[in-house]
Amino acid sequence: MLDNQFKYVSSNNQSGAAQVQASGTNGGQLQPPIGTTGLPITTSGFLYIYLSNETGHQDVFFDNLSIVHYAGPMLEETHYYPFGLTMAGISDKALKGAYVENKYRFNSGNELQNKEFSDGSGLELYDARNRMLDPQLGRFGQPDPMGDMSQNISPYVFASNNPISINDPMGLKDSLPAVTVVGYIKNKASQFANWFTGANVGYTGSGWGHGPRRMLAGLFHMGDNANNLIELGLQSQLQNTHIHLTGSLLDGLKKDPAQVAFLNKIVALLRADPRFGKLAFSLKGGQVIGFGGERWSSKNERWGSLSMDNPFAHKETYEVALNALTWAVRHAEVDYSASVKADGTIVIDFHLSDTLDLSASKGRSEAYNNISSATGFLYHDVVGGNKDMKVNADWQTTVK
Repeated sequence: MLDNQFKYVSSNNQSGAAQVQASGTNGGQLQPPIGTTGLPITTSGFLYIYLSNETGHQDVFFDNLSIVHYAGPMLEETHYYPFGLTMAGISDKALKGAYVENKYRFNSGNELQNKEFSDGSGLELYDARNRMLDPQLGRFGQPDPMGDMSQNISPYVFASNNPISINDPMGLKDSLPAVTVVGYIKNKASQFANWFTGANVGYTGSGWGHGPRRMLAGLFHMGDNANNLIELGLQSQLQNTHIHLTGSLLDGLKKDPAQVAFLNKIVALLRADPRFGKLAFSLKGGQVIGFGGERWSSKNERWGSLSMDNPFAHKETYEVALNALTWAVRHAEVDYSASVKADGTIVIDFHLSDTLDLSASKGRSEAYNNISSATGFLYHDVVGGNKDMKVNADWQTTVK
């Protein structure tokens, strides 16, 4: 018996000789055939059987030599190069014969993907569940999903380049112990929570789902403009941070009675200047303007009552509620920069800035805060509108 390194095996009676007995009969019976049975084969290798005449002075004739091999269940013995390539010359796959091939081998039993094609060839890759390992290169074909845990090493390497000591059957950061994986999962969960709430970008406002809403805004290429109240509300729901008013909202700002009154006030102030009509000069200023009109209010107002003290009994309440500016820029800072030419032509640049916060807050009218205490909670906290979205508008007016 020789092992797979062609070394003589003497243990367990796996090697030896059987001597020919005397010829003739024994008590009228033929001598029993010479043979060895029940020989255990404990290792892969080679069995060499031969006949030899050692008497030297007498011829011996051998007859009916036969060898019978009873194949039992064979356990596989496979030798690997460090990164999983099979050492075919000293592995037992050459002896398997008709037995079903075992494909679950290297790296704690990863399945070998081979012989998929009609010509008998295949990918020759190990399926490490999350990635595919190429044993010829000693590298994965895909990056490690947990590779950010070791940023000082390539995410494509196998077993951190230490295949003698480490296995990576899952293809995940060398299949680290469960406690490390749990820590990794907790870290990822924390990152997801911060992204979901917007904490990763410093968002501390109201609502929920800041991250996915901003992702949707990017997918739909929403931009930073809002032409009407629907677009403004959608931008708020998608958690945009800065919006510029255009279209019908901008036209409404210019025509709003409070803005018209503010414009007339500026024009009157400029025309009262001694330099007007003689010299060119400029003036800057600003104030808070309440857009959308004024609803009916009273110190004795009682919401829900059946008397005239209920704001719902007055049409002004509905007119203000149906005005888009009431919700878009109820109380906004409007700054102006006016230039007056020597001929008396007045050019005024207006800039409006506000925050789309429908909640009750200081600086706003009591009537507005009464209704906003409910609508603000519903819009920002329940529906999820951005409470910190900045709203801006710019326009120019010329007066001759």
